Amino acid sequence: MKIRNLILSLTATVALPAAAQIFNFSLRTNNQQLIDRALAGAFVRVNQGYDLCDTLSNQHFGRGGEDFFSIIPFIGVETERGLMVPAGALTPWTADADFIEYQGQYRPLMTESKSLPLNISAPERVNPLAGRNLTELTALIADSIRENSGLGIDTVPGQKNGWLIWLSSDFPLAETDSVSLTSISKEIDVPADGSPLPISNPEISETVHGGIFITPVQTAIGHLAFTLTGIMVLDDTGSWVLDFPFIQKPKEVKTLTPISGLPDRGKFNPLKKKKK
Repeated sequence: MKIRNLILSLTATVALPAAAQIFNFSLRTNNQQLIDRALAGAFVRVNQGYDLCDTLSNQHFGRGGEDFFSIIPFIGVETERGLMVPAGALTPWTADADFIEYQGQYRPLMTESKSLPLNISAPERVNPLAGRNLTELTALIADSIRENSGLGIDTVPGQKNGWLIWLSSDFPLAETDSVSLTSISKEIDVPADGSPLPISNPEISETVHGGIFITPVQTAIGHLAFTLTGIMVLDDTGSWVLDFPFIQKPKEVKTLTPISGLPDRGKFNPLKKKKK
């Protein structure tokens, strides 16, 4: 399903006659189903597997008879540019307490990356092993198969009226393929440089796995589409922050300035055309 192209046709009970009213209905009550439908297939559990390598003998080691040392799960978000993940997903051993005793003795190497859609019935998919950091907190796993099939992205900073979508469940992420979505209407001033903002933990009894900030866009009278503005990730202190990896930072414009105090270098004379 192409999530980006999924448009919500609002019923008469929530019809929006003017663009100014597009943000005025609550998604915490009867319209929670709209969010659930719009984001179906957007969230995945990304399983990042790795083994250990003895750099002297080039021998690889798994654990417990498996061909991997650990598989660490992360929340991923399907976007039109690829799979958005926390930056730690590119180095899953940094989130693995079992790796500490082997650190410095063996080199960890990524061996597999798979994603399982949450809240919908769909097969597990194999991801490219390589990814790139967009910020210190978020990364992108590019995949040509996924391009243009995920949430649209928001690249413009400024005041945003949208919704924080928190993902939670009663079970650890590694043990579930279903999460609850809690939607909270929120107005956020997105920094021009895309720097992360602290976010208060929601009042949720379940374990929180992550979340996103989406901004609705009116595509026609009574129709809404959602774009991804920010992604919730844990910072180095273990606190939730809202990161804006796609915000286009302002470019520094450098103008030509005369250089003074230099010795006379003479005048520039273009080469004259040689006479035949």
